[in-house]
Amino acid sequence: MNRMQIEEGKSRILWTRQSPELRRELERSGRYRVKQEYLEKKNGNMSGYYDRLYRWYTRAASRILDTGGAPYPIWFNLTEDRMLQPVKGSEILAVELPAEAYLLCNYEAWGYVVNYFYVALSREDEERHRAELRKNGLKSDDELFLTEKGNFYPILKREVEKSWERIFTLRPDDTERGVAATSWELRSEWIREVRSYEKGALDGPE
Repeated sequence: MNRMQIEEGKSRILWTRQSPELRRELERSGRYRVKQEYLEKKNGNMSGYYDRLYRWYTRAASRILDTGGAPYPIWFNLTEDRMLQPVKGSEILAVELPAEAYLLCNYEAWGYVVNYFYVALSREDEERHRAELRKNGLKSDDELFLTEKGNFYPILKREVEKSWERIFTLRPDDTERGVAATSWELRSEWIREVRSYEKGALDGPE
């Protein structure tokens, strides 16, 4: 599988919003990986869904990038003006990741994966796929995953699942807005800036 590139072979400053626990772990051990308990704490009743989703993402990504055996990705924005905005109890980290440590993802297409939808190559491909759904009496792709209908149309279900891998190769029209980055590890030496908002976003960095 090919890899979407913007600045091939270069390290890059990326931005991520995290809890202060991440930096405390970096200070203790020098590196951070997402653990299952972190996922459960963040997502509550939805943690099972995100566990399956992120494990699929990591399996697909590992065909392109060495994920080091970590099960869950860490998400980054490509530019400061596109980053998640700070909230109370959060920190914004500017991280310089080596080229071999991160993978670009078509974030618009990722939204399709999150909802069990087909990731089309083009408008024509999308129309072809929708016609195939209609021919088989299906209204939406998610019926293949959320109902027993997936058992009756395994080839169509596999086609949808296979299309999800395009999130790593399909480049959006607006690169800065439509692309996110993921890594499976953070190291303390990669941190370039920390902005703490423990008193609330409106108080500004401490």
